[in-house]
Amino acid sequence: MIRYTNSRGRTVEFHDNNTWVSYYGPNGSRPRTFTFVFDIIPVSWRAKVMQILRSTFDKTTPSNTYNVYNSFRLFFSWLDQIGNPSFDSFDQVDDIFWGAFDDWLEVTRKCIISTRRAIFYSLKTGIKESIDLELQIATGVSIYHLEDIMLTRFRKVKQQMMLQLNEKVLTTSECEIIYAVIAQQYHEAQKVIVAPIGELPPGFKRKERTGRYAKVPGKLLERQVDMLAVTAIWLGLTHGMRPEEFATCTLDDIIVDPLGANHKMYCHAANKPSRYIPIPQLTLDIINLFIRFTERCRRQLETDLLCVDWDNAGLPKKVSLAHHLKRFVHNFDIKDDNGKPLPVNMKNLRRTFGSQIASYTNNPELARRIMGHAYISTTKEHYTLQRLSELSHNVSKGLRLFALQITMSYKSPIIDIDAERPDIAESLKNSPDRDHEFGICTVPQTTDELANSCARARHCFECEFLVVETKKRENFVLEKKLYLQLAENEADERIKQQKLRRAQQAEAWIVLIDQKIEKHFDSKEKIQIMDKENRSRRKRTYYRK
Repeated sequence: MIRYTNSRGRTVEFHDNNTWVSYYGPNGSRPRTFTFVFDIIPVSWRAKVMQILRSTFDKTTPSNTYNVYNSFRLFFSWLDQIGNPSFDSFDQVDDIFWGAFDDWLEVTRKCIISTRRAIFYSLKTGIKESIDLELQIATGVSIYHLEDIMLTRFRKVKQQMMLQLNEKVLTTSECEIIYAVIAQQYHEAQKVIVAPIGELPPGFKRKERTGRYAKVPGKLLERQVDMLAVTAIWLGLTHGMRPEEFATCTLDDIIVDPLGANHKMYCHAANKPSRYIPIPQLTLDIINLFIRFTERCRRQLETDLLCVDWDNAGLPKKVSLAHHLKRFVHNFDIKDDNGKPLPVNMKNLRRTFGSQIASYTNNPELARRIMGHAYISTTKEHYTLQRLSELSHNVSKGLRLFALQITMSYKSPIIDIDAERPDIAESLKNSPDRDHEFGICTVPQTTDELANSCARARHCFECEFLVVETKKRENFVLEKKLYLQLAENEADERIKQQKLRRAQQAEAWIVLIDQKIEKHFDSKEKIQIMDKENRSRRKRTYYRK
């Protein structure tokens, strides 16, 4: 084995069996292994291809060198499958020949159009390198034919890639589902964190065994609250954070303003421009709650990384975020508009955030700064052009999205009387004049009628003793319609935004009430089904005749 190190400090190993191995890890990250196997390349071409790759390795990264090698490998694999015709120079390859190679990549290798374009581009890079080295395997004619077929075959590749990206952008209804789930998880986490500290990590409980081992405590844990997923989804969907930025974020990167007006996060990742993103108080509260959840885990790992959690055995670990979010979707049964598991990952959440930003503004420079792109061309290609598709958010659709975001900062208006306020539950047994099945209001009564019993204000969300009776839901519905109508008739933009904000608050209370009632009815229905099954069972006696 011979080891060669170029002027950039990158090393490649030359083995005796026509194999090269290179290890490369940018910025001290985990190194990647690139293996070059030359058996498929004909003997007459092997030395020339190696010389091209050696020169490319001196000029660029091992990953780019491997792309050039892979393009040659695929080209000679195709030649081998069609019978390995005599081939001495790339000048012999015409447009029909290149078109047949592209069809083989598409049909046999199942390569998408962007991958095929990358293969042709790497092949052109290798041919240009052979011309510079004067290997006499190609001339400018080869470059002309190659560029001509690329212009013909891949002219609409950007449009097709944009359509593929549009399919990955979450719809309004899918965003509503996500916000509803993470809001519910956030409220559950606030209850869990104030509970006494036990031996189990917060948000977990032991899995109950069934059968003969039912009385033996299980070793595996079951997750009830997933604050890591809540935090990651919130930062991706409302701030456009990259997955690399979340993975490398530390506690020191969260900068808190003592005055409470200018909180921000420092985002940095390998090969990405560093940036600061402003965060409101609600985002800071979510992050702080997650830090409290994982404080013990972070201490055991002796790290200050934000992205840590426990596994199902209760052991601390650094998390693979993509797999974690996939399990989150499975555990909470989050479906898309077609009834399939919703593809929730940081990239799709960032795409959705960028698409919403592009639909709200005509200024591509503003969108570039918000997204943290180094070049405005990236913003125009991937986000600003998406304004042509169905990504606009009108007031009626956007209202519920904002309302669901607000629910994160509100406490649930309905409480479980038996579990959270047993004293009130006991008193209601003697005077059941309230709808205590879902909650109770502590405001003094003015009349004996339930509908007119509030002594404070008709705007329930202004009252510190929020009326929690389910009949009050219709008041919030009327409140939302009223402020939507006032906003529609208002000419002053500032006042219009205030009216819309009040409508969003009313919608937020409606969402919270519906979630609590739905959860209550689900549990109540399960209990009724179990009771029905228990009553239907009867003991049977088996005997021999």
